[in-house]
Formats: sequence, structure tokens, C-alpha cells
Amino acid sequence: MIAGEQEEGMEDSALHHADNGEIAQMIVEAAGSAQQDQVVCYQDEQNLSPLHTAAWHGREDVVQFLLSLDIPEEELLFLEDGEEFELSEEDDGGTAKQNGNNALHYAANRSIAELLVNAASDDSRDNFIWSCNRADFTALHVACMKGKDDLVRYYLSLIDEPRNRLEVLCEDLVVDKVFNHTLLHLARTRQVARTIIEYVSKGTSEKEVHKLMTYSEGFEQETALHTASKRGRVGVVNYLLSFKEPLRSRLVNAKDRMHNTPLHLSRNSNITKSI
Repeated sequence: MIAGEQEEGMEDSALHHADNGEIAQMIVEAAGSAQQDQVVCYQDEQNLSPLHTAAWHGREDVVQFLLSLDIPEEELLFLEDGEEFELSEEDDGGTAKQNGNNALHYAANRSIAELLVNAASDDSRDNFIWSCNRADFTALHVACMKGKDDLVRYYLSLIDEPRNRLEVLCEDLVVDKVFNHTLLHLARTRQVARTIIEYVSKGTSEKEVHKLMTYSEGFEQETALHTASKRGRVGVVNYLLSFKEPLRSRLVNAKDRMHNTPLHLSRNSNITKSI
């Protein structure tokens, strides 16, 4: 379970359910100015605030209204959820506990993300954008895992330039100190994988692109193709295999710590045929 997935039966407030900005405003005004902060920052049993919920469901006008209120950003934007849960194998291949997501981790689309980022003060904006949850995932990592290409493109555009893009992806943004997964390992869809490769390709050599695609520095020594094959991500596998020789052969024949090639890990007949 990652940011944006919720169990049934949790207690929440009327503001959590507001479908539009007008309803949200009526609820806040009915509470009165003395109760405004308490109502707006109220967290349900999963510690989701109304801003988390509105961002997750893509309620842009609700997000816009909540951000217009005179509430300190550390109490609203930076407010973290506190739910602890296990990530499924489809999400990260492990059982790490994850919590500490701010509203940006829950953003349903680019429009929501832009509202949240622009609401942060100049001094705190970078900290907000690159804030990590307890699993060391930024909002960019979550977007990759959920296959939200519009968000991936937006967050990548926020990375300061000039930077060595290979270093950004293989050092600065590597997650999990054991598995050392890059954004490419986390990519859930073909389009997200392509976006990541395109990002590295701009201003770097073909050799550096190949380094990202064959990166296997973690404990399991898995390349992105190993990971995509193991998790049944047919689109990602087909995209990685679309590259010409000799890169294709390097990917197909790469072995992990247990000497498995991507074919050994395949869980999908379509992937087996592709490899």
C-alpha cells in the first residue's frame, strides 16, 4: 500500500468528504474562525487530513480553497500521515513500513501538485518537494510506482540544473539502502520508463544512459529489467528490450546475486515470449 490507498471504515470528518470548494468553504465557515485550524488540520484514524484526501481524489478546487486559508504551512502542507502499513510486492518488492507522506505524496495529477508546490514558501519549497516519507520515497518515487507520467515529468522538471543527470538518478534519488532501486526500477509503466530514460538522455552520453539501464548496485544486484520482469510489468519489459544491440543482450543476459537472468524471474507468459 502506498500513498493514495486507503482502507474502509476509518473515521473522518465532513471536510474529508467535501466534493468541491464551495462545500469545503461552507463546512469551514460553519465551524467558525476559532475552530478553523482544528477542522482543516483534523486527521482521521490513518492520520489523513482533508488536504491529503482532496489531493488524493483530485479535488482541485478543494485543494485550492484549503491552501487559501491562513494556516501555517508546517501545519498544513507539511502535515504528515502516520499510517504504518506494508508495501505489497507489486509496489516495492519488500515489506518495509511506510508512513510520513505529506500532501504532495498524495497528489493525483500535475495540477494538484503544482498548486501544492506553489503554495510552499520560497525558503521551504525544495524541502517540501523532496521530502521523504519513512521509506525514503519522495513524491517523485511514488509517482513512478503508481505510473503517473504527468507527475514524473513535472517533478523531474523541478530538479536544479545543471546537474549530472545520471548521478541524480543513481545516487541522489536511489531508494532503499539495501536494494538501491533507481526510478527506473520503480517505473510501473512503459511511458514512465521512457520519461526517465529521456530525462537522462538530454545532455548526457549514450554510455551514461546504458549505465542507468544496467545499474545493479543493490543487494539483489537486479537491473531494472530484472525488477520489471519479476513484477509482470509487460510494457516496461518491452520498452527496455526495444533498445538495439549490444545493450539488449547485456540486459537479457545480466545476472542477479543468485545468477538469475530476467527470464528466470518472469511471471508473465508475454514477458517470457518477449525475452
